[in-house]
Amino acid sequence: MKRSFKHLFRYPISTIYIILGLLVAFMALFDGVNIYSQVLGKANDDGQYNYKYAMCLQIDTNEGSKNDIKDLISDRKVNVKICNFAVWPEGSKGMPYMDIILTNNEKEKYVLKEGRLPDDAEIKARENVVLVGDSYLSKLTRDNKGNRFITINGSRYKVVGIMDNNISPAFSANLVTFYECLSDDMKQKILNSPHLDLMIESDSEDVYPVCKQIKADILKRDPQAVIEGYKVDYKEQQAEAAKLQLAQSPVNIYFLIYFFAIINCIIVSEFWIEQRKREIAIRKAFGMSNLQIIGMLFREMLGISCFAAILCVFLQIIFSKLIGNVFNIYIGASFGDVIIMIAMIVATSLAVILVPVYKIINMSPSQAVIS
Repeated sequence: MKRSFKHLFRYPISTIYIILGLLVAFMALFDGVNIYSQVLGKANDDGQYNYKYAMCLQIDTNEGSKNDIKDLISDRKVNVKICNFAVWPEGSKGMPYMDIILTNNEKEKYVLKEGRLPDDAEIKARENVVLVGDSYLSKLTRDNKGNRFITINGSRYKVVGIMDNNISPAFSANLVTFYECLSDDMKQKILNSPHLDLMIESDSEDVYPVCKQIKADILKRDPQAVIEGYKVDYKEQQAEAAKLQLAQSPVNIYFLIYFFAIINCIIVSEFWIEQRKREIAIRKAFGMSNLQIIGMLFREMLGISCFAAILCVFLQIIFSKLIGNVFNIYIGASFGDVIIMIAMIVATSLAVILVPVYKIINMSPSQAVIS
Protein backbone atom coordinates (compact mmCIF):
# COMPACT_ATOMS: atom_id res chain seq x y z
CA MET A 1 0.00 0.00 0.00
CA LYS A 2 2.79 2.41 0.99
CA ARG A 3 4.68 1.58 -2.21
CA SER A 4 1.58 2.18 -4.35
CA PHE A 5 0.95 5.48 -2.58
CA LYS A 6 4.53 6.63 -3.19
CA HIS A 7 4.28 5.58 -6.84
CA LEU A 8 1.02 7.52 -7.22
CA PHE A 9 2.61 10.69 -5.81
CA ARG A 10 6.02 10.39 -7.51
CA TYR A 11 5.17 13.62 -9.36
CA PRO A 12 3.49 15.44 -6.44
CA ILE A 13 2.78 18.86 -7.99
CA SER A 14 0.75 17.69 -11.00
CA THR A 15 -0.88 14.88 -8.99
CA ILE A 16 -2.09 17.27 -6.25
CA TYR A 17 -3.48 19.69 -8.86
CA ILE A 18 -5.39 16.82 -10.50
CA ILE A 19 -6.70 15.58 -7.12
CA LEU A 20 -7.96 19.06 -6.17
CA GLY A 21 -9.77 19.40 -9.49
CA LEU A 22 -11.29 15.92 -9.19
CA LEU A 23 -12.27 16.58 -5.57
CA VAL A 24 -14.30 19.63 -6.59
CA ALA A 25 -15.80 17.66 -9.49
CA PHE A 26 -16.77 14.65 -7.38
CA MET A 27 -18.24 16.75 -4.55
CA ALA A 28 -20.40 18.61 -7.08
CA LEU A 29 -21.33 15.31 -8.74
CA PHE A 30 -22.11 13.63 -5.42
CA ASP A 31 -24.44 16.45 -4.32
CA GLY A 32 -25.99 16.78 -7.79
CA VAL A 33 -26.77 13.05 -8.04
CA ASN A 34 -28.03 13.08 -4.44
CA ILE A 35 -30.46 15.97 -5.06
CA TYR A 36 -31.56 14.41 -8.38
CA SER A 37 -32.27 11.08 -6.64
CA GLN A 38 -34.19 12.74 -3.83
CA VAL A 39 -36.39 14.69 -6.26
CA LEU A 40 -37.16 11.57 -8.33
CA GLY A 41 -37.66 9.56 -5.14
CA LYS A 42 -40.18 12.13 -3.90
CA ALA A 43 -41.97 11.98 -7.25
CA ASN A 44 -42.15 8.17 -6.99
CA ASP A 45 -43.45 8.44 -3.42
CA ASP A 46 -46.12 10.86 -4.61
CA GLY A 47 -47.17 8.29 -7.21
CA GLN A 48 -48.49 5.91 -4.55
CA TYR A 49 -51.23 8.45 -3.77
CA ASN A 50 -52.53 8.45 -7.34
CA TYR A 51 -55.38 6.33 -8.63
CA LYS A 52 -55.09 3.77 -11.41
CA TYR A 53 -58.16 5.14 -13.23
CA ALA A 54 -59.29 8.76 -13.16
CA MET A 55 -61.47 11.04 -15.27
CA CYS A 56 -62.60 14.63 -14.90
CA LEU A 57 -66.02 15.88 -15.97
CA GLN A 58 -66.53 19.61 -16.51
CA ILE A 59 -70.24 20.30 -16.13
CA ASP A 60 -71.91 23.52 -17.27
CA THR A 61 -75.63 23.54 -16.57
CA ASN A 62 -78.28 25.56 -18.35
CA GLU A 63 -78.94 29.00 -16.88
CA GLY A 64 -81.57 28.76 -14.17
CA SER A 65 -81.20 24.98 -13.89
CA LYS A 66 -80.17 23.48 -10.56
CA ASN A 67 -77.75 20.60 -9.99
CA ASP A 68 -79.06 17.39 -8.52
CA ILE A 69 -76.57 15.57 -6.25
CA LYS A 70 -78.30 12.25 -7.04
CA ASP A 71 -77.02 12.61 -10.64
CA LEU A 72 -73.42 12.86 -9.43
CA ILE A 73 -73.11 9.87 -7.09
CA SER A 74 -72.47 6.22 -7.95
CA ASP A 75 -72.83 2.85 -6.25
CA ARG A 76 -69.86 1.45 -8.21
CA LYS A 77 -66.45 1.00 -6.51
CA VAL A 78 -65.29 4.50 -7.32
CA ASN A 79 -64.79 7.82 -5.54
CA VAL A 80 -66.63 10.85 -6.89
CA LYS A 81 -65.88 14.36 -5.71
CA ILE A 82 -66.40 17.97 -6.67
CA CYS A 83 -62.93 19.48 -6.88
CA ASN A 84 -61.63 23.05 -7.01
CA PHE A 85 -64.83 24.52 -5.56
CA ALA A 86 -64.13 28.12 -4.51
CA VAL A 87 -64.68 28.93 -0.81
CA TRP A 88 -63.87 31.82 1.52
CA PRO A 89 -62.31 30.76 4.84
CA GLU A 90 -62.20 33.53 7.45
CA GLY A 91 -58.82 35.28 7.56
CA SER A 92 -57.63 33.73 4.31
CA LYS A 93 -56.05 35.70 1.51
CA GLY A 94 -56.95 34.90 -2.08
CA MET A 95 -59.51 32.26 -3.03
CA PRO A 96 -58.80 28.76 -1.65
CA TYR A 97 -60.52 25.69 -3.04
CA MET A 98 -62.30 22.76 -1.47
CA ASP A 99 -62.66 19.10 -2.48
CA ILE A 100 -66.17 17.86 -1.67
CA ILE A 101 -66.50 14.06 -1.54
CA LEU A 102 -69.82 12.77 -2.91
CA THR A 103 -69.11 9.04 -3.23
CA ASN A 104 -66.49 7.28 -1.09
CA ASN A 105 -66.44 3.61 -2.08
CA GLU A 106 -62.63 3.31 -2.03
CA LYS A 107 -60.15 4.49 0.58
CA GLU A 108 -59.34 8.16 0.06
CA LYS A 109 -55.63 8.84 -0.51
CA TYR A 110 -55.29 12.16 1.26
CA VAL A 111 -52.17 12.07 3.42
CA LEU A 112 -52.72 13.63 6.82
CA LYS A 113 -50.16 15.38 8.95
CA GLU A 114 -52.44 14.67 11.90
CA GLY A 115 -56.06 13.75 12.61
CA ARG A 116 -58.43 11.85 10.33
CA LEU A 117 -61.15 12.07 7.71
CA PRO A 118 -64.73 12.69 8.90
CA ASP A 119 -66.06 9.39 10.31
CA ASP A 120 -69.34 7.63 9.49
CA ALA A 121 -71.07 8.98 12.60
CA GLU A 122 -70.22 12.58 11.71
CA ILE A 123 -71.32 12.09 8.10
CA LYS A 124 -74.58 10.44 9.15
CA ALA A 125 -75.27 13.22 11.68
CA ARG A 126 -74.39 15.82 9.00
CA GLU A 127 -71.96 17.58 11.33
CA ASN A 128 -69.95 20.49 9.92
CA VAL A 129 -66.45 18.95 9.93
CA VAL A 130 -63.52 19.52 7.57
CA LEU A 131 -59.88 18.75 6.78
CA VAL A 132 -57.60 21.75 6.27
CA GLY A 133 -54.12 22.27 4.85
CA ASP A 134 -51.33 22.96 7.34
CA SER A 135 -51.12 26.55 6.06
CA TYR A 136 -54.37 27.20 7.97
CA LEU A 137 -53.00 26.30 11.41
CA SER A 138 -52.55 29.93 12.40
CA LYS A 139 -56.15 30.76 11.39
CA LEU A 140 -57.86 28.13 13.55
CA THR A 141 -59.74 28.92 16.76
CA ARG A 142 -60.19 26.62 19.77
CA ASP A 143 -63.01 25.97 22.20
CA ASN A 144 -62.69 25.10 25.91
CA LYS A 145 -62.26 21.41 25.07
CA GLY A 146 -59.33 22.08 22.73
CA ASN A 147 -61.28 21.37 19.53
CA ARG A 148 -60.15 23.44 16.56
CA PHE A 149 -62.53 25.32 14.29
CA ILE A 150 -62.46 27.33 11.08
CA THR A 151 -65.11 29.61 9.59
CA ILE A 152 -65.90 28.97 5.90
CA ASN A 153 -68.40 31.11 3.99
CA GLY A 154 -69.77 32.36 7.32
CA SER A 155 -70.32 28.87 8.84
CA ARG A 156 -68.22 27.31 11.62
CA TYR A 157 -66.58 23.94 10.91
CA LYS A 158 -64.81 21.60 13.31
CA VAL A 159 -61.32 20.67 12.04
CA VAL A 160 -60.77 16.90 12.37
CA GLY A 161 -57.59 16.57 10.30
CA ILE A 162 -54.60 18.53 9.00
CA MET A 163 -53.17 17.83 5.54
CA ASP A 164 -49.50 18.35 4.76
CA ASN A 165 -49.64 20.35 1.54
CA ASN A 166 -45.87 19.94 1.04
CA ILE A 167 -46.08 16.18 0.62
CA SER A 168 -47.30 16.22 -2.95
CA PRO A 169 -48.90 18.42 -5.61
CA ALA A 170 -51.73 15.84 -5.45
CA PHE A 171 -52.71 17.31 -2.06
CA SER A 172 -52.72 20.96 -3.06
CA ALA A 173 -56.41 21.24 -2.03
CA ASN A 174 -56.55 23.40 1.08
CA LEU A 175 -59.85 21.99 2.36
CA VAL A 176 -61.64 18.64 2.14
CA THR A 177 -64.97 17.41 3.45
CA PHE A 178 -67.98 15.26 2.56
CA TYR A 179 -71.08 16.76 0.97
CA GLU A 180 -73.18 15.68 3.97
CA CYS A 181 -70.87 17.65 6.29
CA LEU A 182 -71.38 20.98 4.51
CA SER A 183 -73.55 23.77 5.89
CA ASP A 184 -76.93 24.27 4.25
CA ASP A 185 -75.69 27.49 2.64
CA MET A 186 -72.75 25.66 1.05
CA LYS A 187 -74.99 22.87 -0.22
CA GLN A 188 -77.30 25.45 -1.78
CA LYS A 189 -74.32 27.17 -3.38
CA ILE A 190 -73.27 23.88 -5.02
CA LEU A 191 -76.81 23.17 -6.24
CA ASN A 192 -76.96 26.65 -7.81
CA SER A 193 -73.46 26.61 -9.29
CA PRO A 194 -73.48 26.86 -13.12
CA HIS A 195 -70.12 25.07 -13.32
CA LEU A 196 -68.77 22.00 -11.49
CA ASP A 197 -65.51 20.07 -11.90
CA LEU A 198 -66.20 16.45 -11.08
CA MET A 199 -63.37 13.93 -10.46
CA ILE A 200 -64.07 10.19 -10.65
CA GLU A 201 -61.25 7.94 -9.39
CA SER A 202 -60.72 4.24 -8.74
CA ASP A 203 -58.03 1.59 -8.36
CA SER A 204 -60.50 -1.25 -8.91
CA GLU A 205 -62.35 -0.54 -12.14
CA ASP A 206 -62.40 1.67 -15.19
CA VAL A 207 -64.26 4.88 -14.36
CA TYR A 208 -65.45 5.58 -17.92
CA PRO A 209 -68.82 3.73 -17.50
CA VAL A 210 -69.48 5.80 -14.36
CA CYS A 211 -68.71 9.04 -16.23
CA LYS A 212 -70.98 7.92 -19.06
CA GLN A 213 -73.82 7.21 -16.64
CA ILE A 214 -73.41 10.56 -14.82
CA LYS A 215 -73.44 12.39 -18.14
CA ALA A 216 -76.59 10.56 -19.24
CA ASP A 217 -78.37 11.33 -15.94
CA ILE A 218 -77.52 15.04 -16.14
CA LEU A 219 -78.61 15.35 -19.79
CA LYS A 220 -81.87 13.53 -19.03
CA ARG A 221 -82.69 16.21 -16.46
CA ASP A 222 -81.06 19.14 -18.31
CA PRO A 223 -80.72 18.51 -22.10
CA GLN A 224 -79.00 21.89 -22.54
CA ALA A 225 -76.15 21.07 -20.16
CA VAL A 226 -72.64 21.04 -21.64
CA ILE A 227 -70.44 18.22 -20.30
CA GLU A 228 -66.82 17.62 -21.29
CA GLY A 229 -64.74 14.75 -19.99
CA TYR A 230 -61.07 13.88 -20.18
CA LYS A 231 -58.84 11.18 -18.80
CA VAL A 232 -56.45 12.21 -16.02
CA ASP A 233 -52.93 10.87 -16.51
CA TYR A 234 -51.34 10.94 -13.07
CA LYS A 235 -48.04 9.55 -14.38
CA GLU A 236 -47.73 12.48 -16.77
CA GLN A 237 -48.58 14.90 -13.95
CA GLN A 238 -46.02 13.15 -11.75
CA ALA A 239 -43.33 13.54 -14.42
CA GLU A 240 -44.19 17.22 -14.87
CA ALA A 241 -44.04 17.77 -11.11
CA ALA A 242 -40.61 16.09 -10.94
CA LYS A 243 -39.41 18.19 -13.89
CA LEU A 244 -40.58 21.37 -12.15
CA GLN A 245 -38.91 20.40 -8.88
CA LEU A 246 -35.65 19.66 -10.69
CA ALA A 247 -35.83 23.03 -12.46
CA GLN A 248 -36.26 24.74 -9.08
CA SER A 249 -33.41 22.78 -7.42
CA PRO A 250 -29.68 23.66 -7.65
CA VAL A 251 -28.92 20.33 -9.36
CA ASN A 252 -27.98 22.03 -12.67
CA ILE A 253 -25.49 24.27 -10.85
CA TYR A 254 -23.79 21.22 -9.34
CA PHE A 255 -23.48 19.50 -12.71
CA LEU A 256 -22.14 22.74 -14.21
CA ILE A 257 -19.47 22.90 -11.48
CA TYR A 258 -18.60 19.28 -12.23
CA PHE A 259 -18.27 20.03 -15.95
CA PHE A 260 -15.95 23.02 -15.44
CA ALA A 261 -13.89 21.13 -12.84
CA ILE A 262 -13.34 18.30 -15.34
CA ILE A 263 -12.38 20.79 -18.07
CA ASN A 264 -9.83 22.22 -15.63
CA CYS A 265 -8.49 18.70 -14.93
CA ILE A 266 -8.14 18.04 -18.67
CA ILE A 267 -6.12 21.27 -19.01
CA VAL A 268 -3.96 20.37 -16.00
CA SER A 269 -3.42 16.89 -17.48
CA GLU A 270 -1.13 18.48 -20.07
CA PHE A 271 1.21 19.50 -17.25
CA TRP A 272 0.68 16.05 -15.71
CA ILE A 273 1.90 14.31 -18.90
CA GLU A 274 4.79 16.76 -19.36
CA GLN A 275 6.19 15.65 -16.00
CA ARG A 276 5.98 12.03 -17.17
CA LYS A 277 7.30 12.71 -20.67
CA ARG A 278 10.80 11.38 -20.07
CA GLU A 279 9.54 8.29 -18.24
CA ILE A 280 7.11 7.49 -21.08
CA ALA A 281 9.83 7.99 -23.70
CA ILE A 282 12.11 5.55 -21.91
CA ARG A 283 9.32 2.97 -21.68
CA LYS A 284 8.68 3.42 -25.39
CA ALA A 285 12.37 2.95 -26.11
CA PHE A 286 12.30 -0.34 -24.18
CA GLY A 287 9.49 -1.64 -26.35
CA MET A 288 6.23 -0.70 -24.59
CA SER A 289 3.46 -0.04 -27.09
CA ASN A 290 1.26 3.03 -27.07
CA LEU A 291 -1.68 0.88 -25.94
CA GLN A 292 0.29 -0.49 -22.97
CA ILE A 293 1.39 3.00 -21.93
CA ILE A 294 -2.16 4.34 -22.27
CA GLY A 295 -3.39 1.46 -20.09
CA MET A 296 -0.71 2.26 -17.51
CA LEU A 297 -1.71 5.94 -17.45
CA PHE A 298 -5.39 5.06 -17.22
CA ARG A 299 -4.74 2.82 -14.18
CA GLU A 300 -2.75 5.62 -12.58
CA MET A 301 -5.45 8.19 -13.27
CA LEU A 302 -8.08 5.75 -11.99
CA GLY A 303 -6.10 5.43 -8.77
CA ILE A 304 -5.93 9.22 -8.44
CA SER A 305 -9.68 9.45 -9.14
CA CYS A 306 -10.46 6.81 -6.49
CA PHE A 307 -8.27 8.65 -3.98
CA ALA A 308 -10.16 11.90 -4.75
CA ALA A 309 -13.52 10.07 -4.51
CA ILE A 310 -12.67 8.59 -1.08
CA LEU A 311 -11.55 12.03 0.11
CA CYS A 312 -14.84 13.44 -1.26
CA VAL A 313 -16.89 10.92 0.77
CA PHE A 314 -15.05 11.79 4.00
CA LEU A 315 -15.53 15.53 3.40
CA GLN A 316 -19.23 15.02 2.64
CA ILE A 317 -19.68 13.10 5.90
CA ILE A 318 -17.92 15.90 7.82
CA PHE A 319 -20.04 18.60 6.14
CA SER A 320 -23.19 16.59 6.80
CA LYS A 321 -22.35 16.34 10.51
CA LEU A 322 -21.29 19.98 10.85
CA ILE A 323 -23.95 21.81 8.82
CA GLY A 324 -26.61 19.18 8.03
CA ASN A 325 -28.69 19.80 11.15
CA VAL A 326 -28.25 23.57 10.97
CA PHE A 327 -29.40 23.95 7.35
CA ASN A 328 -31.58 20.81 7.23
CA ILE A 329 -29.36 19.32 4.50
CA TYR A 330 -29.58 15.60 3.90
CA ILE A 331 -26.49 14.01 2.37
CA GLY A 332 -26.67 10.33 1.59
CA ALA A 333 -26.28 7.82 -1.20
CA SER A 334 -28.36 4.90 -2.33
CA PHE A 335 -26.96 1.82 -4.06
CA GLY A 336 -27.92 3.37 -7.40
CA ASP A 337 -26.08 6.58 -6.52
CA VAL A 338 -22.93 4.56 -5.71
CA ILE A 339 -23.10 2.76 -9.07
CA ILE A 340 -23.49 6.12 -10.85
CA MET A 341 -20.50 7.50 -8.92
CA ILE A 342 -18.33 4.49 -9.87
CA ALA A 343 -19.34 4.83 -13.53
CA MET A 344 -18.58 8.56 -13.44
CA ILE A 345 -15.17 7.95 -11.79
CA VAL A 346 -14.22 5.61 -14.65
CA ALA A 347 -15.63 8.01 -17.29
CA THR A 348 -13.85 10.96 -15.65
CA SER A 349 -10.55 9.07 -15.60
CA LEU A 350 -10.93 8.38 -19.32
CA ALA A 351 -11.81 12.03 -20.04
CA VAL A 352 -8.85 13.42 -18.11
CA ILE A 353 -6.31 11.30 -20.01
CA LEU A 354 -7.57 12.45 -23.43
CA VAL A 355 -4.75 15.01 -23.74
CA PRO A 356 -2.07 12.58 -22.47
CA VAL A 357 -3.25 9.91 -24.96
CA TYR A 358 -2.95 12.39 -27.83
CA LYS A 359 0.56 13.35 -26.63
CA ILE A 360 1.66 9.71 -26.30
CA ILE A 361 0.52 8.75 -29.78
CA ASN A 362 2.47 11.66 -31.27
CA MET A 363 5.52 11.36 -28.97
CA SER A 364 8.91 10.43 -30.41
CA PRO A 365 11.08 8.62 -27.79
CA SER A 366 14.33 10.19 -29.01
CA GLN A 367 12.91 13.75 -28.96
CA ALA A 368 11.39 13.20 -25.49
CA VAL A 369 14.67 11.89 -24.00
CA ILE A 370 16.67 14.77 -25.53
CA SER A 371 14.18 17.37 -24.25
